[in-house]
Amino acid sequence: MDKEYISSRLVLALAKPQYDEEPDKFAQKILQVLEPTTCGALPQSWQNIKTLSDAHHWVRTQLNDAQLFTVTHCHNGALLGLAVVHEQGDEAYVGYVIAKQYWGWGFGSEALKALVAQYKEQNSITTLWAGVEKDNISSIKVLRKSGFSLADSGHYDSNTLHYRLLLSN
Repeated sequence: MDKEYISSRLVLALAKPQYDEEPDKFAQKILQVLEPTTCGALPQSWQNIKTLSDAHHWVRTQLNDAQLFTVTHCHNGALLGLAVVHEQGDEAYVGYVIAKQYWGWGFGSEALKALVAQYKEQNSITTLWAGVEKDNISSIKVLRKSGFSLADSGHYDSNTLHYRLLLSN
């Protein structure tokens, strides 16, 4: 995947260069996105990020395990959220979070559609997966609008639904 994607309102950029340049400033911004109300429906590893040290640990873990992207507004540079892509063979698992103050503006849909468009242009990943808490209706709508369908992933958690998008050209 490339280092940066631009949509009509958003820039999705790899987080590693940003973190490497100003780790404390970057970690502070992460704290503003990963607040408790924003992360309640996300995996446990995305919750309870309360201190700068927690944020550094979370960022380093994400950078080690996956590709972490910042989602910023292309006009004012505000950090709106984060996206994570974990590639495994010919599949990729995507996740995203939008800061609470930006909910309802369509930024989650636009960010996910930008990632999907980039993956459709390459040939190594054939399937995208996303997990969502079964009661997170807004996120389910984002996934469906982006072309994902409910699917059996083989991972069973009574609280989580799995959505899949086949990337056939």
